[in-house]
Amino acid sequence: CDSTWGKMDADLAGRFESYNLAGEVMTWKVGLTWDTPIDGVRLRTLQSRDVRAPNLGELFAAPTTANGSSTDPWFSNQNVQVIQGTLGNAGLKPEKSVNTQIGVVWQPDYVPGFNASIDYYRIGLKGQISTIANQTEINLCFSGITQYCSAIVTASGTTYSTTPPQWTQVNTEFFNIASTITDGFNIEADYQFSLDGLDLPGNFVARALATNVSKFISSPGLPGTFPIESAGTNSGNIPHWKLFGTQTYNEENKWSVTLAETWISQGVQNRSYIQCTSGCPLPTIQNPTVNDNHMPGIFYINLGGTYQLSDPWQVYVQVNNLLNKSPPVV
Repeated sequence: CDSTWGKMDADLAGRFESYNLAGEVMTWKVGLTWDTPIDGVRLRTLQSRDVRAPNLGELFAAPTTANGSSTDPWFSNQNVQVIQGTLGNAGLKPEKSVNTQIGVVWQPDYVPGFNASIDYYRIGLKGQISTIANQTEINLCFSGITQYCSAIVTASGTTYSTTPPQWTQVNTEFFNIASTITDGFNIEADYQFSLDGLDLPGNFVARALATNVSKFISSPGLPGTFPIESAGTNSGNIPHWKLFGTQTYNEENKWSVTLAETWISQGVQNRSYIQCTSGCPLPTIQNPTVNDNHMPGIFYINLGGTYQLSDPWQVYVQVNNLLNKSPPVV
């Protein structure tokens, strides 16, 4: 492009993969970057299809067993004493996802050492590898979903529906069943400059990173289950906002001091809970009622420093949670 339209770059990639057990899969990436004619403004976008092949543990985990009991729906829901096993599944396929990103970078010439960016992201993942409880496998087999019937091991000459039951073992295996959709924003800014203009030695560097999770919806992929929204659930690890900032002063590579802050936004204990104190709806397994679902946010400060004793020797000190703040109580 000319100076009127700026400069544009395209990035195309593809890869074909073949796994002895998991089969064949194609991955690809399409990216576009535009250095606009506006000073310091660059637009970027990316979409890709990515995979994760099952690992050795998920494929070939050695069986581990324990004595237990299960309910047999073919035989009047009688309890059956069986061996409960856990093992790998050589029939697993790769997990697949489509990732989309679009953002803008600002790096103006009139502010040397400064740059900032904001990117929107969306990730859709399907065929996630997860395990199913023994009894759930039995119930799914009973309901006619035969792919789970292989989890039931029976005595020679019998089947899982034989009555009286002739079960010997029920195995927990890995399956490609779950899915997740998430989106949000990543924001980053940093600024570094020398203090020579103030007749002071050394340099100063400030950086801030923020992540927003607008939604994080997970589906177990099983009949009778419901998608779960986890964004903003602070009792887990997916708050709506997380912010990390650092400020570092270093003096000619002799010594430095760094102040770091972490902020986590307020949220709830569980997005499925219904908070109410009067006129509450009837609670359900999926949506129980509670009188307080709130969880406060938190702000931590860390302080650290380094000192260069000689060319190969450096000492450092780090104080985590400088203000000794306890995390919110769940």
